[in-house]
Amino acid sequence: MTNFVENSMSVFAAHDKVVIAEDKGAELSFNAAQKSETFQDVFWEVVSSTPSYLPDEITLGLAAVLIISSILASAISATTSLGGGAMMLAILALILPQAALIPIHGVLQLGSNFSRVIFFRKFLMRAGFLMFAFGSLGGAAIGGLAVVKIPPGLMFATLAIFILWSVWGSMPDLLRKAGLLSGGFASGILTMFVGATGPFVAAFLRTGITDRRSFIAVHSACMTIQHTFKLAIFGVLGFNFAPYLPLVSVMIVGSFLGSYLGRHILMGMSDVGFHKFLRILLTIVAVRLLWLGIVGR
Repeated sequence: MTNFVENSMSVFAAHDKVVIAEDKGAELSFNAAQKSETFQDVFWEVVSSTPSYLPDEITLGLAAVLIISSILASAISATTSLGGGAMMLAILALILPQAALIPIHGVLQLGSNFSRVIFFRKFLMRAGFLMFAFGSLGGAAIGGLAVVKIPPGLMFATLAIFILWSVWGSMPDLLRKAGLLSGGFASGILTMFVGATGPFVAAFLRTGITDRRSFIAVHSACMTIQHTFKLAIFGVLGFNFAPYLPLVSVMIVGSFLGSYLGRHILMGMSDVGFHKFLRILLTIVAVRLLWLGIVGR
């Protein structure tokens, strides 16, 4: 009888220990779940918040996306001279209001192109910059006066046809003789409407510069001049850049990092391979622009 009682007490004691252990395990799991939910809540609250140094439409999470995108876009442009500006424009179009899209994209492109001028400065061919600058100034001034008066479809289609002509045909004699002056003027007008005019300028430079490093340097210098004039015109027209300056400043620092990384990739390429890739890339860009022109977007 005594053994029976002792065995029963042992069973009950063991059962109580199991119950206590299960309760503690459940409590620990509940606390862990609470901590996990709390961390997720805090994380999403921070990401979705809009600090005072950011514009109202840009949360902290979107700002992080834009900064990372600026690094990638600049690396692409430093490697191929094209693609980065259009990529950045497409991302900005999803986030910024329409009125701020082209001006802010212009600031970012100014910083990105200037970073490549610095990294490729010893390959820079300075002849012709003054002509391109004069052309860009006149074109940007006219484009600023005529803003939003040209149908986007017509503009995209015309740009696409010119790029395809310059890549697969020959540059028109009149434009060839006028050189960077006409290129600066025409792209100066276009940049007030479409923002990413890198392919148009590249089409002018492609046949005259064989060294891939010089091509990147000259293309970046021309685009730096053009974006400087464009931003001056937008400033005269009354656009307020101040709310975007903190974010844009960080993005420009990111573009310097991207250009540094892209430079190392470019140095590993050959001139022949670079120009073959550039020709294919220009064709793809032109076909897309032509499609946008046809559908009227």
